[in-house]
Amino acid sequence: MGGIVRFSESIAWAQSGWTYRTILNAVCQSLRKSNRDPVLLEELTSEAGGARALQYLDVSDWSREQVENFHWALQDGRQQACFEASAHARELSDGFASALEELVYLSEGARNGRR
Repeated sequence: MGGIVRFSESIAWAQSGWTYRTILNAVCQSLRKSNRDPVLLEELTSEAGGARALQYLDVSDWSREQVENFHWALQDGRQQACFEASAHARELSDGFASALEELVYLSEGARNGRR
């Protein structure tokens, strides 16, 4: 099962479940170590929420601050996510890095109000 991050009605990022979970884990690590947004961290780590159980994250209804914090955590966790990806599947690391960069780009757009 794949993972989806939805930014708007017409903009979404969809990747393999493995890619989605690896990036989500890196985002959560960044939020946890910085204590930047405990509410967002809870939403992303809750087993009852869609982010984990359904591998579906709907960013479109988040506050501007939450979008900013998500984008920050993506940027902060980028290196860790790539390291974890290459450790598990070296041959897939280029595709993983491209998928991560696409998500960073889309979150930058959401951060700047393009949804």
